[in-house]
Amino acid sequence: MRFRARSIGSACLVLLSFGIPIVANPQPAAAVTCGAGQGVTGSESGQPARFGVWVDSSVKGMNVSVASPSCTRVGSVTVQTSDIDAVELGWYLDPYPTGCTSSAQTQPHILIVKYYNGTEYCKNGTPILSQGYHDFQISNTNHDNDWDFYVDRTAYGSFNVRFSSGYVRSGAERHTTTDSALEDFNGLKYLGSAGGWNAWANNSSTGSSDGNFLYCYYSHLHTASKKTC
Repeated sequence: MRFRARSIGSACLVLLSFGIPIVANPQPAAAVTCGAGQGVTGSESGQPARFGVWVDSSVKGMNVSVASPSCTRVGSVTVQTSDIDAVELGWYLDPYPTGCTSSAQTQPHILIVKYYNGTEYCKNGTPILSQGYHDFQISNTNHDNDWDFYVDRTAYGSFNVRFSSGYVRSGAERHTTTDSALEDFNGLKYLGSAGGWNAWANNSSTGSSDGNFLYCYYSHLHTASKKTC
């Protein structure tokens, strides 16, 4: 998760769409102030770089919420090499027109993002997702710098980046404590160098900037962000 990169000033989720900055519209005076992102993240630790990450719906998948937030809400998985180079896939809600499109996203949409040398690029026009569990996969089967994105086993294009493998993470994100950071990741797998998908070798908290929600560990395959585990 890239919490700080997703907040500029008091606006929520300011992304770039294919290299063109999306200007953040000011929030109404009565609105909740949307600050820097906060949430709960998990990752493998001490493992080799991976060629993909998957929340496998044949196990259960990642939960998508339709609750109306005050600020941006995100659930996602990420492959990254550093704080400035990563690919990210998941879902988001954004009540202000400051995200991957020029209009407010009051229903959950697919989130596809790359971070290229510190600049954030977002695929716009992605479809709405229904409430419940979905399948999310990022993969680089050719071991080049092109990463493919799949949701519910349907392809949603690719992004070219500066790396062919990286470290896998999962996370739930919110931008105000009045919103929920509830999320469930059940079916966490990685793509190894030999080409097979395997359960994460381990799963641990990478630190949480959100005191109200906890990193909940159930197995290498299954973690969650909840108020009580």
